[in-house]
Amino acid sequence: MLTVSSNIIYMDQPRDNRLNANCYCIKSGRQMSYFEVEITDGGGRPVASVTTTGMHLSGEKL
Repeated sequence: MLTVSSNIIYMDQPRDNRLNANCYCIKSGRQMSYFEVEITDGGGRPVASVTTTGMHLSGEKL
């Protein structure tokens, strides 16, 4: 997968040393895919949000 676009929004500093990330594939097409990632600290408070669009390379399957 080749990154076409990526955006990171930093919302707050983590209040502890633990970070959790959940990634969601919003759309996976023949040539392009779109993902969203939510990053929280150990207390579940939002720390950052990432969106990215990727282009499938030939022969690659998700």
